[in-house]
Amino acid sequence: MTSLLPGAVNAQTVSLSDIEVEAEVGIADWERTPGKSQRLIVDVEMAAALDRFSGTVIGDCFDYDRIYRYVTGDWCRQPHTDLLETLAESLVQFCLEDQRVEACRVRIRKPHVYNGRAVPVVEFVRFRPGIAA
Repeated sequence: MTSLLPGAVNAQTVSLSDIEVEAEVGIADWERTPGKSQRLIVDVEMAAALDRFSGTVIGDCFDYDRIYRYVTGDWCRQPHTDLLETLAESLVQFCLEDQRVEACRVRIRKPHVYNGRAVPVVEFVRFRPGIAA
């Protein structure tokens, strides 16, 4: 696995993989049909440079349940969105609202667009300002 913080000797990473949601997204005519949603598969990874975890309660950890609730709730209930990139950027920004997150990777797949022959994937990696890649 490629580190989100390659310059960090020690890091904490929390991932949430294979979140399946239905969303109205796309630019093709068939994707713009009102009420036409399609399955998306979302992966999220958050990281911070950390020499040693010294927390003692769940509040000391990255809250992946917060991310799950956002993706399966507010995020996928948005009105039609043309671009996966728009969804990815909004999710990255949501992750970075946690001040402990120094880097975030969001990957979104649309598995049914080409009937199983290919899978479009959008992946964004963002660093908190001031964090070197």
